[in-house]
Amino acid sequence: MELTKIAEQIKDLPNKEKMAILELIDIKVSSDMKEVIQEIKLTRESYERQMASLEKRMNSQTTIVTLAITILGLLITLYNFFS
Repeated sequence: MELTKIAEQIKDLPNKEKMAILELIDIKVSSDMKEVIQEIKLTRESYERQMASLEKRMNSQTTIVTLAITILGLLITLYNFFS
C-alpha cells in the first residue's frame, strides 16, 4: 500500500492512533529491510565463494599452460641443439 493512501485513510484519526499505526508501519519496514540486507549478505557471500573458486581454477589452468609452454620450449631447444 502506498504511503499517500495510508495518510489519506488515517488523516481523521486521533493523533495517538495515527502514531501507533505509523509505529507499526515503521516496525514492518525495519523488519523487511533487515530481511533484504540479510539476503544481500548471503548473495554477496555466495558470489565471493564463486569468485574464489574461479580464481583457483584460473590459477591452476595458468600453471598448466605455463608448464606446457616451458616443456615445449625445452623440446624445441633440445631438437635444435641435437639437429
